[in-house]
Amino acid sequence: MNMGYKFDTIPKTKLNGEGYIKIRPHFKEDFQEIRDLIKGLYCVNHVENDEEHGIIYACFNSKHDELEVLETINLLKSHMRHLDGLVTNKQLLDKISNHPVCRHLLIEALEAIEVKKDIMTGLDKIRKILEYLWKVAIGKQNKSLENITEDEFGKFLGKQGLNQSFVGLYIQSIKSFMRFQDDLIKHNIDLKKITDKDILACKNLGLFLIDCVLQNKCI
Repeated sequence: MNMGYKFDTIPKTKLNGEGYIKIRPHFKEDFQEIRDLIKGLYCVNHVENDEEHGIIYACFNSKHDELEVLETINLLKSHMRHLDGLVTNKQLLDKISNHPVCRHLLIEALEAIEVKKDIMTGLDKIRKILEYLWKVAIGKQNKSLENITEDEFGKFLGKQGLNQSFVGLYIQSIKSFMRFQDDLIKHNIDLKKITDKDILACKNLGLFLIDCVLQNKCI
């Protein structure tokens, strides 16, 4: 059992001339959710349940071959693991829920970075979130993130009671984040040389920058 995923898949067997893939959820409470998601896949003809033994049968006919169905189900498996990963960021998602556009962008950013390894799209969405939140924070809707001054950052964060050393750290961090993203856009950084550790560090930095703005209950 791979505990990183919500379910295991067992390759196709024949049943009454029809192919099926056995899906075994790891936890009983996930059975219904997984069954409904599998049922909605375009390549699955119908779904049969064996709740007593905790097995879902994803049935398909000759219109779709085994590899196509298995790959589609495994893609769903990876997607569900990613959605589980969002639980780690649940507090941040809760905090940002007052801004539905930002919440949607955040989920898209995490999907781009964690699932697709598309760091450019992910960081662009994080930058859009930061710009939106900072416009609200300082009350200047016409200001781009790049044009917000150190003084404006500092005043807002200082009012939240953030230690001046951390205020300075935040300002340097957001500048580094914008500079890195700008370098990516201008191709000053070779994407092939960016490792998974680099991607994780960028994601965590972006989440830190967002979280600091959301500490203020007025945002």
